[in-house]
Amino acid sequence: MMNKKNILIYPLILTFFLLIALATDDGDSATNNSSNLPFNTGQVYDFFDGMDDKLSCYECDPCWHIKFLDDQNAEVWSTPCSGSSSLMSCSSDAKYNYDKESKVVTIISVSNNNVSYSCLSKFTGKWSWKDGKFGMRFYAENYNDVDFH
Repeated sequence: MMNKKNILIYPLILTFFLLIALATDDGDSATNNSSNLPFNTGQVYDFFDGMDDKLSCYECDPCWHIKFLDDQNAEVWSTPCSGSSSLMSCSSDAKYNYDKESKVVTIISVSNNNVSYSCLSKFTGKWSWKDGKFGMRFYAENYNDVDFH
């Protein structure tokens, strides 16, 4: 049987946890899911070219990745597509900007003195977050069926 002390303590504990939950909520939970906030710095994204080799370069491994380091710098690199190699060939610096309203990443430049311009220029341009052939991803404006996710 509950005594008067317990009857008063339980609502206080519930109120305490409710206040903590409200304090940590940003007030717009609709924008907190991955389909509304597709872009995160520090996350590694994988490029996919529909197996058409649109992103292939003779001097680099075939599978490409990008990591957005901060609000304007990124790193682009390639790896072998199979196995668990930690090799990061053709590692290159990139400059970009991200428009939160339109959900568009614009890769301004990718630079590496050891990799051809024709290779690295494949990654520059606008990448729009939209529903496409492979679902919600960042699709390239320059190439059909090329995306990163």
